[in-house]
Formats: sequence, C-alpha cells, structure tokens
Amino acid sequence: YYVILAASWNLLAGYTGQFSLAHHAFAAIGAYTSGLLGYHLKISPWIGIPCGVVLAGVCGLILGRLVLKMRAIYLAIATWAFAETFHIYLTADYKFTRGELGMSVKTLYGSTDPMPYYFTFLALTVAVYATTLGFDFVYDDHGQIVVSPAIRSWTYLPSYFTTHVWAYIQ
Repeated sequence: YYVILAASWNLLAGYTGQFSLAHHAFAAIGAYTSGLLGYHLKISPWIGIPCGVVLAGVCGLILGRLVLKMRAIYLAIATWAFAETFHIYLTADYKFTRGELGMSVKTLYGSTDPMPYYFTFLALTVAVYATTLGFDFVYDDHGQIVVSPAIRSWTYLPSYFTTHVWAYIQ
C-alpha cells in the first residue's frame, strides 16, 4: 500500500507538479468498500479487495475528469474538499459505516497455513511491478509529455508551445 502510495505521489507531485490531497480518500474508498462488503454482505476479503480497487479507480477517474483542469491551489482545494466530504460521510453515517466505532470483518488469512502468505509475496511483486510501470511511464513518449514544462506551467507558455499538449490536458 505505502509503496504504491509513494510512487503515485512521486508521479503526481514530483513529475507533473500537480498537488492533490485526495490520495487518502481513495485509499479509504477501497478499504471501506472491502470492509463494508464483508461486514454487511459477508463477502470474502479476496473478493472485496478487488471490488475496492475498482471502485477507488472509478472514483479517481470521475474526480480527475472534474478537477484536473484546475491548477495550483485550486486543484489542492478541490481534492481536499472531496477527501473531507468523504471523511465526514464515513464518520457521520453510523448505521452503515459504524462511524468511529469500527467494524469487525473476517481476517484475510484466518489460519497458520503457509499458503496464504505466498499471496503476500505476490502482492509485493505486484507493488514492485506497478512502481516499475510508473517509472517506465515517465520515460515513455506519453510520460515525457506529462512531465514536460508544458504540462507543469501550461498557462504561462505561449500557445504555439502547448498545442500538442491539449490532448493530455483535456
């Protein structure tokens, strides 16, 4: 989790110069999706975790389409407002999320059998692979457009420098 969070923050803030405060909200969306599916519907965590990943990705796509045209402090404020709205909802809806009381869900492994621990190493492998893909993206043709000064400060450059970039901004 922390490896992917750090790699995504590095790609977003380090390379593109964007400042988003919604990373923890997307992590909470994924975690609460998995937890609430297990708590209310008694679904296994092995099914709930991929459902949480998909829902967090869809929410990120929707929020990204809404706010990525904003720059500087406006992007940070919009993503912070999304994150705080989600946090307030989670703590206020005691009947569904149990608020700050917490909830009991099934454990991921549930036994001392060594087989489930192999899945942990599989997850670590996926994390390393995802991090490698992120860094490969930066040095790819599309990544070079994203990390170029035209994306970082497109409002300050003359329009003839940024005409090829509009496909990535819009």
